[in-house]
Amino acid sequence: MGYAGHPAMEAATVQAPAGRLGLASDGAYEPIEDNGAEFTTYLHGTPREVAQDLTETAVAWGGTCPDNATVLVADLS
Repeated sequence: MGYAGHPAMEAATVQAPAGRLGLASDGAYEPIEDNGAEFTTYLHGTPREVAQDLTETAVAWGGTCPDNATVLVADLS
């Protein structure tokens, strides 16, 4: 939890052919959650598309001082 009072990283999984893992920094998931959107709704598409969409959305919704937005998406087999 650290000094910010929340985890620096969060993870979510959704059903894909073999499973999918999404890891996001707080700068990526907080703006999405703060705007009432669900992180898991962004986990559809190719891993590259998902990571790009999540990152771009987080930066756009981050306000005047967006945090570091980092996303990793991997299909599991």
